[in-house]
Amino acid sequence: MSNGLADRTGLDGRILVLLDADKDCPAVLGPDLLERARRARGDRMVRVVLAGAKYEAWFLAAAASIGGQCGLPEHIEAPDTTPRNPFATPSGGLPK
Repeated sequence: MSNGLADRTGLDGRILVLLDADKDCPAVLGPDLLERARRARGDRMVRVVLAGAKYEAWFLAAAASIGGQCGLPEHIEAPDTTPRNPFATPSGGLPK
């Protein structure tokens, strides 16, 4: 019987569960997910990593390192996420 992707990793395969905790507390959700994953696949090393907020920011920050993967362009850069002041003038200063 096949158990999906874990079977593709070979006998020494590992499982990484990586997700956004959203509104859940990572300190509560993480151990629960780890226990469930280990029950399901006790034959594999399992790790759980949860983002407490803004999981998508991890990928934006890593843009250059994931270029060329999974159909992404070869050369990509992280977008500028510098907060903007809506009251700033075109020169960047505050109006007088």
